[in-house]
Amino acid sequence: MKKSQPPAIMPLKIDVAKTEDVARIAAIHLAAFDSNPLLHVQFPSPASLKALGEILCHDMARAVEQGESAGKVVIVARDSDEKDEIIAFAKWDLPSLSKDVRRVFLSGLKTTR
Repeated sequence: MKKSQPPAIMPLKIDVAKTEDVARIAAIHLAAFDSNPLLHVQFPSPASLKALGEILCHDMARAVEQGESAGKVVIVARDSDEKDEIIAFAKWDLPSLSKDVRRVFLSGLKTTR
């Protein structure tokens, strides 16, 4: 009996999203819900899906650009073997904390780069 090979490890890099990441983030968002029939009921045509993509880009750009002042943080996971391609993201609405507490939270994220 042959021993099976362990699964390949995909080295990931976690990073705070940048403005140039917005289009990829919106594409991932749409791809994640593509198998959901409700998405296609709400947005039945290619034009309506394109408009949704533009809205997602606009919303994500605002969250990335305003970040801390808007009480939001967007994190991306990059596949460091594939030219830092974004493969996942998370967007959080930060709790209404004091600016000092929020600054400490965000500075912890920046040190993990």
